[in-house]
Amino acid sequence: MITVSLLLAGLTVSLAPQAQVRGTEITLGEVATVSGGTAAENAKLAAFHLGYAPAPGYSRLLKGELIAQQVRHALPGENITVSGSRACRVTPEVVVVQAERIKSVARAELDTALGLRDAVVSLSQPLQAVTVPVGRGEQALALRASMRSASLAGSAADAAWRVPVEILVDGSVYQTVWTQWAVEVWEERPVLLRDVAVGEKLAPQLVAMRRVRVRDAALSKALQVSALTGYAARRNLRAGETVERRDVEAIVLIQRGDTVELRVRRGAITARTRATALEDGRMGQRIEIVTKDTNQHMSAEVRGQGQVEVTIGSRRVARR
Repeated sequence: MITVSLLLAGLTVSLAPQAQVRGTEITLGEVATVSGGTAAENAKLAAFHLGYAPAPGYSRLLKGELIAQQVRHALPGENITVSGSRACRVTPEVVVVQAERIKSVARAELDTALGLRDAVVSLSQPLQAVTVPVGRGEQALALRASMRSASLAGSAADAAWRVPVEILVDGSVYQTVWTQWAVEVWEERPVLLRDVAVGEKLAPQLVAMRRVRVRDAALSKALQVSALTGYAARRNLRAGETVERRDVEAIVLIQRGDTVELRVRRGAITARTRATALEDGRMGQRIEIVTKDTNQHMSAEVRGQGQVEVTIGSRRVARR
């Protein structure tokens, strides 16, 4: 080994010919023995940073004269001499993060995002183990995944979720591994029992609830069976298709002048009375009505053929 004499209160740094380090930075104490001073002085000099640690599979050669220059620059005015062997070969201490651990972290995040949805999830691309430096502290190695950074790859029909898993060394991201998953989402949806022509009115008896694969869950929503009465087909629909909002259009369920049943809800209490519609209305629309008994005008939501509803306490209720 070589000796780097630091005339700093008798401190001496003995550089090793080779050393193995932890973390992503090299300290002087990892490649050399510091002696000659008080415990505090020795520790302070041992903590002196010499730059980046080599990546797994690589090494770094630290020359004694360059170490002396670094220390001299940090401690101006000190007399530093170098003699003997000139360098220390530094390699990283490493740990292998197994592919199964990476997969488990990504899958847990994906399951959380899916919640209680009926889904079949499988890894679509194999993962490899990853070698990273061994860290220094209690949180030397950690893995985390986040669906906030996830993305969809492929077409809407065969989309795959790409979920990133970050590998942290000493609290900082050292490497990100992208995992790719095939996700099949299934739902109970209304399926047509026969062909329906464009413009034909829909009714609950035309469908049956069946478990089907949802290939574009983010793009469309299925209609509730109870709501079908208020819609007609926007295009020709085939038997076996699911009925979705984009396939239908609302029809006029109430015409101006019609007598309608008005349901007034307040909490768990529901009252019924009769009213007159002052305008046409489709399912889910709000229309102006006037009650027959009190001649009160208000805005009500169309809930079905000849039926409207008002919820007391809603900001959307207007009276005059």
